[in-house]
Amino acid sequence: MTQTTWRELKFDPAYGKEADLQAIFNVWHERPRARLFGVPDWLDLIDHAPLSRGPRPSFGYEFTTDVEFVVGSLRYVLELKYGAKFEPLALAEVLHHAAWLRRYEAEAASHVVPVIVSQYSSWLRLAVDEYLRGVVRLVEVCMLEGVRGEPLFVFDAPLAPWSVKATPSWLTDLTEESAKLHWHYVAETRSWFGLQRERTVRPHIMDEPYVWVVGGGGKPVVVWEGLAGGRVGRRSPLRSESGLNADGRYFLHTPGQPGDPRAVTPTWLRGV
Repeated sequence: MTQTTWRELKFDPAYGKEADLQAIFNVWHERPRARLFGVPDWLDLIDHAPLSRGPRPSFGYEFTTDVEFVVGSLRYVLELKYGAKFEPLALAEVLHHAAWLRRYEAEAASHVVPVIVSQYSSWLRLAVDEYLRGVVRLVEVCMLEGVRGEPLFVFDAPLAPWSVKATPSWLTDLTEESAKLHWHYVAETRSWFGLQRERTVRPHIMDEPYVWVVGGGGKPVVVWEGLAGGRVGRRSPLRSESGLNADGRYFLHTPGQPGDPRAVTPTWLRGV
């Protein structure tokens, strides 16, 4: 088995601000790719700077979009949210901005695509999945503190479909325990989800223990593992024998460095 270095990454909901996310998108053409994991393929293809923005006068008010890209006939308008309470507001904001641009600046691009970039939000997942699939693109992001204190950005497209796949060889090389799980591949973000059973259709919200692997193939990998208790009203107090809970734990694997037998490593749902 390949020698690897594992480090548990610190996750604190209070770590990272919307301004940090805005700063990344302001220089998207010069983004620090080594610190970004799981960027959706269509977003990763954008290699130019966003449009310059300013207040737009409207009907008794002004508004300023967070990010705009024009790619051919498409105009992406992004609403960024990274806070403890206000993610659901992004839906009204981005739909308003997209409608305004479509009506009053249609000459810039013939098709406006509203995009939400936020932390995990079951409110947004359910609303977009039920009523706005194919209209709003939902992207989730988690900011983690790296081993040197630098912010890492881990993206997911939670409504993107997955397909059932055999365990990739690089993941088996990483740990033989990965072969005990059923793996599901999300092509849009090049990420993998390991479950204790096979599910052909990706649920809009996970309701069982799983492992989420982003990266791989000779590059650094971020791994999340934890429990998902389903519809329980308040946060589930579930805890496995190995210490996993609904908050889960994040790990960073860096290939090509000597392994440390004392390092904390993922359980790969062992003891769940």
